[in-house]
Amino acid sequence: MPLRIWDKLPLVARLLAIASIALLVAGTAMLYISARGDARDAAETLHRQLDNALHTLPAEMGDILVIGDFSSLQQGLDSQVRRAAIARIVYRDASGAALESRDATPVPRYAPHWFAAWMELGEVKGQVGVEIGGHRYGSFEVTLTAQHAINRAWTRLLQHLSILGLALGLDFLGIWLVLRMGIRPLLALDAGSQALAAGRFEQRIPPQGGPELRHVIAAFNQMAGAVENTVQALAESESRVSAILQSIGDGLIATDTAMRITYINPIAEALTGWTLAEAGGHSVAEVFQIENALTHQPAEIPVGRVLETGVIVGLANHTVLVARDGRRYHIADSAAPIHNGRGEVVGVVMVFHDVTESYRLRTALEDSRGRLALALKGADLGLWDRNIQTGDVVYDERWAGMLGYRLDEINPHMDAWEALVHPDDLGQVKQALAAHVRGE
Repeated sequence: MPLRIWDKLPLVARLLAIASIALLVAGTAMLYISARGDARDAAETLHRQLDNALHTLPAEMGDILVIGDFSSLQQGLDSQVRRAAIARIVYRDASGAALESRDATPVPRYAPHWFAAWMELGEVKGQVGVEIGGHRYGSFEVTLTAQHAINRAWTRLLQHLSILGLALGLDFLGIWLVLRMGIRPLLALDAGSQALAAGRFEQRIPPQGGPELRHVIAAFNQMAGAVENTVQALAESESRVSAILQSIGDGLIATDTAMRITYINPIAEALTGWTLAEAGGHSVAEVFQIENALTHQPAEIPVGRVLETGVIVGLANHTVLVARDGRRYHIADSAAPIHNGRGEVVGVVMVFHDVTESYRLRTALEDSRGRLALALKGADLGLWDRNIQTGDVVYDERWAGMLGYRLDEINPHMDAWEALVHPDDLGQVKQALAAHVRGE
């Protein structure tokens, strides 16, 4: 979960978080070391103050003790406790009687209890005996409070925390300013990328930011220029290809691998009765309806076989295209696969043309030949056909049989025919053929 949250944070938040953690760790370590040093110094200071008090107090109060003026002694003790850090002084004489003086003004507590406990500072006590001229006059017990030292340490800690807070604030501000200036080029790069994705290939980004970002922006602009040139070249190429496809005399239909129409040229539009806007995305079987001209049964569209085999496939003979409005065209067709740059089949292109008139003429010629063959057979006549330009001759089997030959025994040329004519008749026959050719 923490990693997912971290991944969702923006760059600015991540940098601020890392910098804050680093400063907090370093500041905490610094504060800890400083506070422990203050505690150590305060403890040493208190012990020095206690030693000093224990050393000077008997000398200052010695004359009063010798005289035995306890009223003056009380005043002297009260004067002593008004000094800093001394909280209580107790005098006990040899008989055990005690005289005590306390600081009437308690030291205010600024630091919380946990801080005082962590500092490990408390009251410091010491006792010293008073002996003058070999006579023992009792002892002094001095108690020093650590509250002053704790308050000073707490104040220093608060000051250090203020400095740390100021450093964090300045760090945040500096990072924010740096990133604000640095993110502008990144935002510009993002906007440029989106512009390219949207098809605005003329997009360029002005140089800005540091040297690294300027280098990236220059690379982006170079890439954008290359993309723009490539797109322009592709557009020009597509325009040329489209013009060729629009102007060829054959019908052309292109499909994808799902056999849906992706392109249809004007000739195909005229023959099928479907426009490109209408046919685009439709199944090829819906637009390109073909059947056998003799049986009137649906014929196989070659697109499927091309996708299966990856080779060029042609239509069977006697194929009729039934247009959207019911018109019928005899067509000749072939279909070929479309490959991408990796050699994969990504579609099929079909090219077909109207052969209705050719089909009619061929059918009429076949009918005429059939009638001629019946007439020749009925009259028991042979036939030969001469090409005047080349001298080639076509004989039929009946003509060869009438001369006692098989068809494969006669050379199909005029020389062979002349060799079969009697020499006495050859001159007269040639004259008659020449006159016939001249139309006489």
